[in-house]
Amino acid sequence: MRETKIINSQWDFTKQGECVTLDLPHTWNGKDGQDGGNDYFRGAGCFVKELKKQDFPSGEEVYLQIDGANSTAKVYFNALFGKSFSRQRESPVNAALNYGYSIILSAFNREI
Repeated sequence: MRETKIINSQWDFTKQGECVTLDLPHTWNGKDGQDGGNDYFRGAGCFVKELKKQDFPSGEEVYLQIDGANSTAKVYFNALFGKSFSRQRESPVNAALNYGYSIILSAFNREI
């Protein structure tokens, strides 16, 4: 039987170098996007939540469902990349991720 685990509380959110802890759902331009101007923030933000393997049933498949991503969402797993991993730094891992993304994007664009 499938079990649903809600993980909306206690996320770290970073935008333009400022980090706050908050609960989801959340929008980072709820105020500046409502003032009628065309000056709302359009950059990247980063939501971080640490999930521990022992918090989930052992021997079961786990699916991560992200319902609220507006344009894109990138998910990284510490078990693969380590806790110090960052997409902001140049590294062999980032180069490989960029290369893989380029291949997938090219294949997709050829199909449409």
